Amino acid sequence: MKETKNICKFVTVSSAPDVITTLHFVYETDVRTLDHPFNFSFYRLCFVDCGTAELSSAYGRETVRENDVFLIFPATEYQLVCSEDFRYYYISFIGIRANMVLERLKITKTACIFHDMQEVRSLWESSIVCRNDLQDLASEGVLLHTFAAIGERSAQHTQQSPANS
Repeated sequence: MKETKNICKFVTVSSAPDVITTLHFVYETDVRTLDHPFNFSFYRLCFVDCGTAELSSAYGRETVRENDVFLIFPATEYQLVCSEDFRYYYISFIGIRANMVLERLKITKTACIFHDMQEVRSLWESSIVCRNDLQDLASEGVLLHTFAAIGERSAQHTQQSPANS
């Protein structure tokens, strides 16, 4: 018989003067829309479903591939040069809380790619097909869950670094 136990976690109240507002939740399959530099007025968190792409900006160039997560910042020019089989999900968002989350997790324009985030795949896949009247909840949930996974990974990396042993 499987042992079960209750888990109760109290959430620390933090001041979040505004919400994160999600604007788009998309599964992009037409890579032709990505063949030129782009610049948005909002954030875009992306999860790579398959294929590879080279993500370029004034802050560097790096290859993204299946299960990678990357963040595109507003008012920053980016370009994706994609393989034919490149497919990805993205959630566009705005809000004061977005800035607070990024600062808390130390996500910057030079540290915005997170490789092999397999642990968030099923949530992205299942949430994109959520009912339209619940899409705001689903997209915000995916966004925050992905940021929490990035934070967990960052905390594990910090605990394992030689400076902390």
